Amino acid sequence: MAARSSLADPARLLAAWEAGAGAPELARGCAVLGAAGLADPASLLDLPLGLVGYLGLRCHLTSFGSQVDALTACQACGATLDVALSLTELLPGSAGAPPDQAPARALDLAGGVVTVRSPTVRDLIAAAADPDPRGALVRRCGQGPGSAPVEVAGLGPDELALVDEALEDLSGPGLITVRAACPDCGAPVAALLDPGALLWQQVQDAAPALLRDVATLAAAFGWSEREILALPAARRQAYLQLAAAQAAGR
Repeated sequence: MAARSSLADPARLLAAWEAGAGAPELARGCAVLGAAGLADPASLLDLPLGLVGYLGLRCHLTSFGSQVDALTACQACGATLDVALSLTELLPGSAGAPPDQAPARALDLAGGVVTVRSPTVRDLIAAAADPDPRGALVRRCGQGPGSAPVEVAGLGPDELALVDEALEDLSGPGLITVRAACPDCGAPVAALLDPGALLWQQVQDAAPALLRDVATLAAAFGWSEREILALPAARRQAYLQLAAAQAAGR
């Protein structure tokens, strides 16, 4: 997989926006990565969540840079926190390759050994549609003796905590917990960062401006979308300034 694929190409950015807009919410990150040329979106749905998260972080870095401003709320006092993040610091492993990650973890519980595998995006979609999302995710990703699905009702509180911890660890950069202290009351604040959702948000923010540029240049000069998107960014901006000057002079 080409982990360095980028959405800096405007035609690819619009293709990613179109693909993401037509995908289910939890699958939009995979749709964007597919449009970026990383892999078929359907195959991305079945990759370990940590690998999908890694690819999302790499694609964000090459397409939009490393700095991200995120908003979250303090549960203790209700204050809104503006948290500045560097995705480079969140990216595990070396700059060129994803980190090695254990595909599963064996837990020695009272009822026998339970094997927990990494969740996938397809698992998250299925769990979100279930009346009991937590139980559905545990059943899909956990196997007990004889490969039997693991039922939450059969686990004690401490055992369920171990399964939850294993699922979180195996998710790796696919689900990142960002921690900060509230500047108002000092309480610890934890927020989940989904690299796929973050990537989709950047695409969703960038696409309308690009479409406006296309509409402006098409109206001013009669060019097609393909011709406009093929222009280097600096030249496109120069033509936009020219179009604005022409419109002002009418």
